[in-house]
Amino acid sequence: MYRMLMVDDDANLSRVMKKIVEIDPQWEFFSASSGEAGVAEAQARRPDVIILDFNLGELSPNGFEVLQSLRQDPVLRLIPVIMLTGTMMSTESKVEGLDLGADDYLLKPVSPPILMARARAAVLKAQKSHRMQ
Repeated sequence: MYRMLMVDDDANLSRVMKKIVEIDPQWEFFSASSGEAGVAEAQARRPDVIILDFNLGELSPNGFEVLQSLRQDPVLRLIPVIMLTGTMMSTESKVEGLDLGADDYLLKPVSPPILMARARAAVLKAQKSHRMQ
């Protein structure tokens, strides 16, 4: 069983993604609506991949700050993170995110089959990397 955590302040998107992801019996989906809750969920559930929205609302840290928290945690730092954004990001912002440890980017509205393919690829890549260490 694979576990996907989506950290996004859009509750409707999270509900839709849960239905889509859990069509595949190999996947379990859970979500958090803020950066702090996302880090806490990741610590509690140890997902195989994290889908992280870049803009988490005014009261929450932005996606890069959450990404930094994940990468500084000795247990969570190796979990693949796919950044999700509803706006076009500048090349500089994408580079910054990759330098901070993002594994991939997706633009909203995201195609569910593409999201699942990217999530599977990220998990497989992480598994191969762990075996090589």
